[in-house]
Amino acid sequence: MCRSNHPNAYRRDHQCTATVLRQPSFVLVVALYICIYLCWGHTTPVKAEDELIAYYPFEGNLRPLSGYCPSRTDVGTPTLVNGSFGATATLQTSASRSGFGQFVQLLRTFLGATGSINFGSYQINSLSSSLSITAWISISSYGFQLFTPDTIIGKPNSWQIVIGIGGTMQFMVYTSSGTVGSASFSQVPQNSWMHVAGVYDGTTVFLYVNGIQRGNATQGGLFTDAQNVPIVSQFNGNIDEVKIFSYAISAGEVYSGFNATNTITPVDVSLGNVPTLIVNQTYPLSPQSDQGATRWQWSIIGGDGCSSVTIEDSTARTMELTVSELGNYQLGLSVWTQDVCSSTGSAFEVAGLAPAFTGFILSGPVFIIDGDSVNITVNVTGAPEPTVQWQQLMDVPSEVDDVHVRGVDIHNFWSTSSSYNWNFGRATPLLPSCDFLGRSSNCSRFVDIVNATSTTFTTPIGTADLNGTIIRVQATNFVTTTSDNITLFTLPASSTGDGGGTNGDGGGNDVGVLVGSIVGSILGACAICCCLLLILVLLILFLGRRSSSQEDAFLGEPPDYDKVVYGAYLSQLYRGRGRNRDLGRLEQMLVQDREFALAKAFAYAHGMEDENVARSLMYIFHDHSMDVSLIKMFILQEIQKIEPGQATMFRSNTITPRLFKHFALIYAVEFLWETLAPYVWEIQQNAAIVEGETEEETDEENFKSKRYAIDLGMEIDPSKMPEAADKKINTLQLWLTAQKIFSAITRSFDILPADMREVLAYVHDEVAGVVPGEEFKALGAFLFLRFFCPALLAPQYFGLLEEAPLPTAQRQLILLAKVLQNLANDTLPGIKEVYMARLNEFITNNQEDLRNYFNRTLAADNLPIVTRQIPAVAKENALCCLYNKIAEDRRKVDQRLQEQQLPRDHPLWRELDALLQDAAPIPRENRE
Repeated sequence: MCRSNHPNAYRRDHQCTATVLRQPSFVLVVALYICIYLCWGHTTPVKAEDELIAYYPFEGNLRPLSGYCPSRTDVGTPTLVNGSFGATATLQTSASRSGFGQFVQLLRTFLGATGSINFGSYQINSLSSSLSITAWISISSYGFQLFTPDTIIGKPNSWQIVIGIGGTMQFMVYTSSGTVGSASFSQVPQNSWMHVAGVYDGTTVFLYVNGIQRGNATQGGLFTDAQNVPIVSQFNGNIDEVKIFSYAISAGEVYSGFNATNTITPVDVSLGNVPTLIVNQTYPLSPQSDQGATRWQWSIIGGDGCSSVTIEDSTARTMELTVSELGNYQLGLSVWTQDVCSSTGSAFEVAGLAPAFTGFILSGPVFIIDGDSVNITVNVTGAPEPTVQWQQLMDVPSEVDDVHVRGVDIHNFWSTSSSYNWNFGRATPLLPSCDFLGRSSNCSRFVDIVNATSTTFTTPIGTADLNGTIIRVQATNFVTTTSDNITLFTLPASSTGDGGGTNGDGGGNDVGVLVGSIVGSILGACAICCCLLLILVLLILFLGRRSSSQEDAFLGEPPDYDKVVYGAYLSQLYRGRGRNRDLGRLEQMLVQDREFALAKAFAYAHGMEDENVARSLMYIFHDHSMDVSLIKMFILQEIQKIEPGQATMFRSNTITPRLFKHFALIYAVEFLWETLAPYVWEIQQNAAIVEGETEEETDEENFKSKRYAIDLGMEIDPSKMPEAADKKINTLQLWLTAQKIFSAITRSFDILPADMREVLAYVHDEVAGVVPGEEFKALGAFLFLRFFCPALLAPQYFGLLEEAPLPTAQRQLILLAKVLQNLANDTLPGIKEVYMARLNEFITNNQEDLRNYFNRTLAADNLPIVTRQIPAVAKENALCCLYNKIAEDRRKVDQRLQEQQLPRDHPLWRELDALLQDAAPIPRENRE
């Protein structure tokens, strides 16, 4: 069965996790149908909590929008119903409500007949415990009948917003016990557009008019919500922008709806063509277009029935996808703007990589000293990971006796040389293949060697009978099988002085193993090695001189550090004038709480969906010299969740790394410039030469510059390398540039700001107490993943460049960040990406230096102390941001406070009530 861990899997996850059943096609079709039905297409009208069920903007048609993608409750399209005696219901265009377009006009005749809207029959909430309805209306006349009010919108004997004959508006909720809760407002104007909202939270009925609560009544219990009773609107007037929610929206959400200036337009979202992915490899995926989206939800189904998939950060704009089974899949993305959802999907294929042997070329002879054996090692790549099987060629009559087939004459295989006495006699001639013409005797075939399934194979003891023996290594996965043959020869022990070579780890006597061209090729190999070594030395010397001259010539001007640190917060973002008392009260509530209860509530309620929450908290607490204590508290909370062996410390997208980003910018932006700017600037300049972005040069100078820049490229991915590029030179350049940057970082231990060092020491000590031995990995994840590497990937946001890096520079910075992050994580890049295997040695060579760097950093004293004053406008923006979060939706903050088990008699609850009494969100500045 295909099953998701989330109870509302259809709406939220759409993720199937199961084992692929490799059965006949009919079974697979049935399994796929069941999976799609359960995980994707199931539309039982059971409503998930806290969503917009339907939104009727009435723009060009009556079709509703939804908070679901797709809607699990099929609300259908409303119908306009004309009444008798000329009463009508029509779609009209508004001339007085700019931004809201069309609306529905309901007209009543003098005989009392009224046009109406039938919204269809569906349940709002299967639990029937809470609901909300909002709409814009204009009433032309009050109710017509004395004891039967007109229905603005509602479901009879369930819930209704009505208008009576005397102009009194009521929101009524009918409970299953037979009681009716009613909130009323008696001063409803005529012929004027107004925003109305009815809210029921399970205990109280609320009625809002134009964003202000006008009535309430206590009413507990489940409300009646019959599925076969239609929702209707029938009154003399106009109606527009109808929204029906399955939960009780907050006062802030009501006010936001009233304060809206236009119809919500769904996001135009698309994924584009998703490329073919390789199984078991991780890919970052982002929407091709999603302008205006504020929330994301990724999903995936497919494969042969249901397949195992992993989506990291499924609610982030960019997610990381790993699929462990081959097949065809459907990727889905739902995005929201305000409450309204849009969705899209794209089919893609997950393919494998055929097995391949890397390293030494296997096809050729292996020479073994008489009486010795040899270890032959192969490197195998492929996805899924291939299995290995070594085989030997045997003839059918000899197979029982375990006799090797010797099918090669050494004189024919290798040119005779007067310097070597290899005349050992002739080998047994090869028999025809058993598989070729169906022969069952007098033929030869490859037979599996028992227990020879690793990448290293130990040959039999070298004897004269071993000459010409053919062995084969096979690598197999679901894609195909790849094989390579090796012929074994035995040399007399007397030939050991004539030369030697290796093709593996060595067995009994590694000196006796000769690979390929055993004699003359030794001199050629030595010559090649010498040439490569000479090129490397010359390249190092040349780059050293060039690096020295370019560092001396580095003319980059330091940025305006305040602009880098505070960005948009240096401009007035909110109309906070006149709200100083509220903002001051909020500030005191935050900083006077030594348990950081309100700060944690803000962070966990809103910090993951809005980075400005983390930024605002950091600015406010920094202004009170409490930022170090704040970030230590969040670090401790994250460390306490670590389990032994967990390898994701500070790597998930939690609130702690977001706080650290802004903490590091405040204290270490100058340090970052001094450490990394020369190297990033140099990479950008080289990219400008390659891409023709430099100032005017002569043709000769331009040619030389471009040739030089191409020769010193860093691209090592074969699929992205220019045709004229040399992978070995590019690998050396990437290695040397990464080494320069890493050396610059390790040399900077004594200028790291003191507050940064204090936080790193805290991380080290706390991790040591929870998972001993993982301290340095934690420091690497914290400092490199969340500081140095992001600065390389987006240098324009950290003040290292004035603008985004050119495409060539961006790619090189990505590769450099990969290398440094693998170093910090103590992982070999070649394991995940084969083309980076040559850089594995960079990691192992620098591990000790990285550990020494951390030790010297932790032991450093007399470090610089950075003082930075938060600008008043940045602090005001921070307070306005947090104030609006709680004013618009207090329930999220309340929920997080309750999770901290904050007692109900705690003063913080009373202070929140006083802060938000009749308060509205602070409007943003209009910066068109």
